[in-house]
Amino acid sequence: MTAVAGVTAKAPGLAVWPRREFQAPVPSKRRGPAEQAAALKRSESHYHRVKESVEASFLMNGGRYL
Repeated sequence: MTAVAGVTAKAPGLAVWPRREFQAPVPSKRRGPAEQAAALKRSESHYHRVKESVEASFLMNGGRYL
């Protein structure tokens, strides 16, 4: 029981986070048209790789999803 009390006595000091209103505002990350197109292409290729991987797994498992 003493070990638990020691941990709980230290935990509140570690769990203190700075308040939100005192943090510096984060500038918005706007992408240019070329960056947006590249990001869309990466996203679409990732989607197709995941989709093909799921389909291959499905077929290798005899038509059953795991």
